[in-house]
Amino acid sequence: MLTHMNGSSYQTGQELHRFLSRYFGVFIAEFLLSCFAIGGCVSLVFSTYLRSPDRSLSVLALALAWAVSAASHIALVRGYAWGLRGLIGLNGLAVLAALPSYAYRPHMGGYVSVLLLGLLALLVINTRRYREMRVRLVGYRETRRANRQAAKAAK
Repeated sequence: MLTHMNGSSYQTGQELHRFLSRYFGVFIAEFLLSCFAIGGCVSLVFSTYLRSPDRSLSVLALALAWAVSAASHIALVRGYAWGLRGLIGLNGLAVLAALPSYAYRPHMGGYVSVLLLGLLALLVINTRRYREMRVRLVGYRETRRANRQAAKAAK
């Protein structure tokens, strides 16, 4: 048994199951939408207005976006607010970077899907359930911090 912030007891497995059954869907939906939007944006941008025979630049951009996305998602799961800013920034950048490629006449299905995926990722971030998840994750972080401080004080 663990003690929650308000003093009530709960079993870790049951709490984890409730948390995952309620919030796992929106987290994975946002994660996948972000991955596809960022990957599609890099592909679209480097095939239209940043066209170059050197493919290493697009691989570098994709690796950098992956690193920022992974760090943001990990920070979000650990209860840090700056993780959300990274996700919003990446998805907003994906949408904004894809917009100028319209002048180069890209395939409209690819163009629209990149914009739609980025906007849908931002929409999922703005849902009530996703906001509830973030609040609970911050609460879990505060509980962990209080438990660490109590353990240090007990030593």
